[in-house]
Amino acid sequence: MSKSNIILHITFSTKLRINYFYDNIESDLFAYIGGICNEASCPSIIVGGYRNHIHVVCALSRRIAVMDLVEKIKKGSSKWMKKKGTKYCFFQWQKGYAAFSVSAFSMEQLITYIENQKPHHQREPFEDEFIRLLKTNKISFDERYIWD
Repeated sequence: MSKSNIILHITFSTKLRINYFYDNIESDLFAYIGGICNEASCPSIIVGGYRNHIHVVCALSRRIAVMDLVEKIKKGSSKWMKKKGTKYCFFQWQKGYAAFSVSAFSMEQLITYIENQKPHHQREPFEDEFIRLLKTNKISFDERYIWD
């Protein structure tokens, strides 16, 4: 029998970091994305974000690659958003994403962090948060190529 417990923290923004997520849609969007993860056999732990980006924490199935999961999330949620009205007809996600492994020991702290995105982003814009997460997780990057 094979067992694994690979917990992922995935984050990405809307294209050009346009603010699309407001109270009237964000909770439904986050629930929808959680459903996409669950359907991909990657149980959703928490989905959150603020205005122009999301954070997804889920358990990665042994049967799917990270890039395939992210593609399912982006395609499915983009189609869902575009059906929500004309103000979302041009909705797009950024091309890239970041994915980090998460220790089971730090889950509570990460969940609290995602639950508190609104007050957090009163102090730190997503661009700074994203770069800080890359640095904290020791992912090399060239800032000229992470934004679209």
